[in-house]
Amino acid sequence: MAQLFSSVLGGIAGSLLRGLSEGTPCTKVVEVKSEEYARQPVLDREDCLTLYGPHRDVYDVILQIPIKSSTHTAYSLYRSKELHESQNRFVVFKDIIPPLLESCQEMCNRSNMQSVCDLLQEHPAWNVAHIAAYLRVTECLKNPVVLQFRLALNVLCCSECISV
Repeated sequence: MAQLFSSVLGGIAGSLLRGLSEGTPCTKVVEVKSEEYARQPVLDREDCLTLYGPHRDVYDVILQIPIKSSTHTAYSLYRSKELHESQNRFVVFKDIIPPLLESCQEMCNRSNMQSVCDLLQEHPAWNVAHIAAYLRVTECLKNPVVLQFRLALNVLCCSECISV
């Protein structure tokens, strides 16, 4: 039984490492099973986001989303062999993704999460109000956490006559 368990964990880790070495971009959002991370070290956790690693020299930022069944879906948002890069990405994600998903659960799919991650890579100074406005997720702009950023955004954009 122990060999089977070890074999399964080895296969999971192997597939993750193969993904890194076979040219899968570290920024590509990948659907994973949350059970795959049950025994990995947790470095940081914020709401639905967890920074795991190192596991076979890979750090992984995971978005965990419970489904209404006995299994859980998760998205690997970023993978790297560099702790510093993974920590930086985690810090950016933790301020944007939880309030976005709290306001609009429909955003929680691989395609939308890829769009959010791509926007954050292209515009690292953007806050959650920028992301919500750009993606036209208007219900998110009513969230009290997002509203703070929205008010600041309106002041900054006033000189350019842009309203959010």
